[in-house]
Amino acid sequence: MSVPADGWLMQFYRNPLTEVVRFFETFHSKSYLIINACPEIPYNEAAFRTGQVERFEVKDHRPPPLAELLRFLAVAQAWSAKCRQNVTAVHCRGGKGRTGSFCCSWLLYTKEAEDAEDALNFFALRRTDLEKKRLSKVQGVETPSQVRYVGYVDRLLREQMAYLPAPVSVPCSEEVLLDSVNATEFFTEQFELQFRGHHLVAVLQDASSGRSLASSLGQGTGNSKVWPFGTARLSGDVGLVVYTCHPDGLPADREQAAALISEGAWQGSRKCKIKEAFGCFFHVNFLDGEVLKIPTAEVDQACKRPELFRPKGMLSLAFKRA
Repeated sequence: MSVPADGWLMQFYRNPLTEVVRFFETFHSKSYLIINACPEIPYNEAAFRTGQVERFEVKDHRPPPLAELLRFLAVAQAWSAKCRQNVTAVHCRGGKGRTGSFCCSWLLYTKEAEDAEDALNFFALRRTDLEKKRLSKVQGVETPSQVRYVGYVDRLLREQMAYLPAPVSVPCSEEVLLDSVNATEFFTEQFELQFRGHHLVAVLQDASSGRSLASSLGQGTGNSKVWPFGTARLSGDVGLVVYTCHPDGLPADREQAAALISEGAWQGSRKCKIKEAFGCFFHVNFLDGEVLKIPTAEVDQACKRPELFRPKGMLSLAFKRA
């Protein structure tokens, strides 16, 4: 479900909090658990008088960190094991991306789905009102990175043979060194025209905490770019986010400019704000080989902007084992 609307304006397009509470208190009194995966929109959780609310800190349009996905499986399993009548409801902002990531993980854990693709398809079809003719597509998990993480859960469950009610172990952390990021045949002519003279800054983040790890200014012209990182040390959940920004007001030194943007100390000039162009999220433990290749169709934001990013482009991340 989507986030309950606690304010009067949001109630025009979301279910009012009072109605959501009434539903659960009427049909599932004392036997419901709400998974709140929408930290950006707080509401009065105490309104759910006889139920429980469990918070998960997941940013919008991001995949839940692997540890949070596994914590969800443990919480939901413990709740359902207490009583056969217990139900679990998951919500984020709109009830698709983050909610779908949690729900698909549960479908895999309970073996209601055969694999990640089956879980994603099942959720999308159940989430979509197929009788609404104006809908152009099914309403499933939103971003390629969220889809990638559902695949991680599928792979982890198979490797550990850990299905309901067995516990799932968080894998031991592995480390890699990122040498560079290359975008090959990636940008269209329209992108070059629209962002001519702009910096392309790639920022590596610890996706669990949001902390910036390293940054680099893009080099090269035309439809291909490279971001050298040297030996950036990575582990666990990692985010790679590329920003566009005009150099007005930035230091001439490229490393200093990239560092300011990475640390959030510079948000752009008055006329030219810093904008998130594209990115991807991954977990180091699931890297196979020394190069992670991600086609445009599996890059967040870029997959939805064919006028700016070539459909047959490739994002390549070159690693070395630490």
